[in-house]
Formats: sequence, C-alpha cells, structure tokens
Amino acid sequence: MVEILNKFVKNPYDFENCFYLGYEYEKIKHCSSAISFYLKAAEGTNDTDLAYECLLRIAECYDTQGNREVHVISNLQWAISILPNRPEAYYKLSRIYEVSGNWKECMVYSRIGMGCYEAGKLLVHIDVKQYMLKFQYAYSLYSCGNFNKSLKMFKELSLDANVSSYFKKIINNNIISISNVE
Repeated sequence: MVEILNKFVKNPYDFENCFYLGYEYEKIKHCSSAISFYLKAAEGTNDTDLAYECLLRIAECYDTQGNREVHVISNLQWAISILPNRPEAYYKLSRIYEVSGNWKECMVYSRIGMGCYEAGKLLVHIDVKQYMLKFQYAYSLYSCGNFNKSLKMFKELSLDANVSSYFKKIINNNIISISNVE
C-alpha cells in the first residue's frame, strides 16, 4: 500500500493511481475511502474503460457495506451508460434482482447482457462469462412461469462445453425440477 500511496502523492491527477489506491482501500474494507478515490477517477478520466471499472468497484463497495442497494444499482446503471456493450454491470444487476426476487428486472438485465460481447481491459479481473448471463435469463424465465423456454435454455446450457462444473450441477438440477413441473 505504501508504494501505491507514494505514486498517488507524486501524481494525484493520474486517475489510474486513484483507482489503485481505491482498490487498496477496498481490499482492507475501508469502503468510504475506496469510493472517494474511485469516484475521483471515474469523474476525471477520459478513459471509458477506467471509468466503467471504477463504477463497478464503487457498486461492489456499497454492496459490501450492506443495505445500500440503491447506490449499488445506480452505480451499475451509470457504468452501463458509459459502456453499454460490456456484460459485467448487466450480470451484477441481474444478480441483485435475482436475490431480491424481482424476476422481471432480472430477466431484462440478463437478456440485455446476453447480447454484450465487447471485451475491454479491466485493471482488476471480473469473471463474467456469457453462459452466466444465459443462466440468469433461463432462471428468471422459470421464476416468471415460462417453464418451456426456461427448460430449453437450460438444456442448451447443459451441452455448452464452456460452462463450469459448478454451473453444470445447478443446470442439471434445474432441468430435473422443471421437467417435474410439466
């Protein structure tokens, strides 16, 4: 942290320095400090990838604090407004709405995210695969009562070689559950 702090002190208007200092604060759960550095970078930089990532990190900090769902959602939506073709913010929003049982919103964000394939650089890796968004969409369809379409998507996912073993287990269980409903 000392090295990163020294870099920041030498050049406080290097927005990548702001990001890394924010990330160091986030790692030690000093979320308010992290948010301030991320926000400085997001608002000051002309680098849309950096601004997008800062907003993802801000959302993560608010989520860590708990009971800050409005702030989490608004920062993810702000990120989408900057880079609407990136999948990460859509996935995170779909997960928020899944957890809260807001299935229509989960369906909307996961479906939009399924069409996003634009890869950009992220300073801190966030692992969002296309199958994860398709899973979210299939699950939200099921939860909204669209069993046939959900079952079809889960079957497609079960055949996808890119799907992790963790997701494969859940997918297979969902196929069995949906098949029993029909």
